[in-house]
Amino acid sequence: MKRLAFCILLLGLAGCNDFMSPDKMAESVEAQERCNNWQEETRRETLRFGMEYTLFNRTCQLNQEETMVLGYEGDYETGNSRQDKEIRATWKVVKTFQLSKS
Repeated sequence: MKRLAFCILLLGLAGCNDFMSPDKMAESVEAQERCNNWQEETRRETLRFGMEYTLFNRTCQLNQEETMVLGYEGDYETGNSRQDKEIRATWKVVKTFQLSKS
C-alpha cells in the first residue's frame, strides 16, 4: 500500500513538469501579445475575385520546445495558398519584435 502511494506521488510530481509556472505563463502571454502586435503592423487588406483577403508578411509561432515565441518575416503573402506556402518557407526567424513608433 505504501509503495502504491509512493508511486502515485512520484507520477504526480513528474506530471508537474508539464505545467508552466505562473511567471513563465505570464512571460509567454506577453511575448505572444507583443509578437501579434508586431505582426498586425504589416496587415494588408486586398480584394480579389470579389472576396476580401488579409495578407501579412509576418507571423508568430511557438518554437519546437514551446519555450519561446518566434516571429517570422519575409515577402508578403499573395492569397494563393500554394504560393503562400512557398513564400512562408523563405521567411526568416525574428526573436525581438520592434514596433514602429506611431
